[in-house]
Amino acid sequence: MPLFFCCFLFGGGWAQPLSWAQDVLDPPSGQNAARGGAQQFFTYGPQGKEGSAALVPNEALREGIFLKRSQHSGQLTKKAIQLMQQGDLEAGRQVLWDALAYAPNNSMAHSLLAQIYFWRGQDNEALAILEQAGRYQVKGDLIYGFLDRALSFFRQKNRNTPELPLVSVARYKGNKQCAISFNFDDGSKTVYTKVLPVFDRYGYKATVLINPGWTADQPGNPYYGSWEEWKDASERGHEIGNHSMNHRYLMQVPDDVFDSEIHESYYLISEKIGTPPRSFAFPFDQSTPEMISKVSEFHPAIRDREYLSRLSDNLFLPVYGGDKFSAAVGRKLIDLVLVKRLWVVAECHAMQTEEVMTFKPITEEFLEDHLAYIKENEEQIWVDTFANTYSYIAERQASRFNILESGDGRLVFVLDHDLDKSFYQVPLTVVVNVSPQAPSSAGAQREDGRALSVAIRGACLILDVLPGPEPVTVFWD
Repeated sequence: MPLFFCCFLFGGGWAQPLSWAQDVLDPPSGQNAARGGAQQFFTYGPQGKEGSAALVPNEALREGIFLKRSQHSGQLTKKAIQLMQQGDLEAGRQVLWDALAYAPNNSMAHSLLAQIYFWRGQDNEALAILEQAGRYQVKGDLIYGFLDRALSFFRQKNRNTPELPLVSVARYKGNKQCAISFNFDDGSKTVYTKVLPVFDRYGYKATVLINPGWTADQPGNPYYGSWEEWKDASERGHEIGNHSMNHRYLMQVPDDVFDSEIHESYYLISEKIGTPPRSFAFPFDQSTPEMISKVSEFHPAIRDREYLSRLSDNLFLPVYGGDKFSAAVGRKLIDLVLVKRLWVVAECHAMQTEEVMTFKPITEEFLEDHLAYIKENEEQIWVDTFANTYSYIAERQASRFNILESGDGRLVFVLDHDLDKSFYQVPLTVVVNVSPQAPSSAGAQREDGRALSVAIRGACLILDVLPGPEPVTVFWD
């Protein structure tokens, strides 16, 4: 099993690899899985000038307490690396959590923790660490640099695909390998003027989560998009979602203020855009189960890991943008998404400009390269709005098949669910496995005679079916 090798730098320049002796190594079992060679799975650098003193923003370094905490976090990270090199991953993991308690924006500690969890096969924990890192002022190349080595290991490990039953619903629309929805928070003017035109050019749709209290009445506002602009974006197929009325920290407001922040914005978006918002994202990504329960009464799609994990065990909510979040980092993320077959809900903000300062902006060069790379792989990647991807995955989980007839060259079934069909009305991709046959022609129709398009892919027939009580007949030669 190919592994990626470790390197680490305690000063300037690149370190030499600790060991290049083995290209193939079976990981040992047990808590200390690194013993016997698994240390070569881990990448500890680059660091160089990004040492412990750079783990907090420069302005914070003027305060001695922040500098001391950052330095101590860096020392703990070095201790964790030593433990990992000795083969004690569990002790290293615990020390890395201590390092993050001192400096939550310690890029290297986040990266190493993610690697430990990936090595253990705890992908959800690893992805959650990467998500957490993105919400701090960390550096993308330090967080995701290990993917240079890791991707070949992941591809080897995940190369086997399960055998398909006679009929099933594809994990993602179009039987794609993964799904991505791009969320742009806060309603920046640059999203309308610079971001959405790029999405339009590539034929993709995005979700814009706005704060109505910040939304301008006229298009001339240089900072935030106007109602006229967001309505135009909606008419072009982009989704306008709810990010609360005024982007307040909702964890510390009275109940009446919380209700106003959610409901007032919901009704205002409904009025101005012409359709109610189906998606919601909490300001600062902070919430409680009680808050989520209240929001879900109006918004089925909520960008929250615990909430979305009810539907998917392949979930990733990365934060895009910020320092050194380059096109190369973006391509590595897409490669990770492909090999892990993930459902990605990407949190983005504004486009970087000289006039507007914002949290973790993306650059025009990054967005152009990122969507171009996705386009190169579009046979495997489904890109759609957050509400649409959420609806598909929720429908898939709730759907059930009733096979009425199955014989040579013919299958009759009903695909239905008990969800509210006023919201959950996304067609599901059905895969009919007719192996060992390799059909030369195929077709499908509803009970009323309406034809459905069928694609033949080897021994599988692929068709989109809107769930409902009517039978569907599939036939092939």
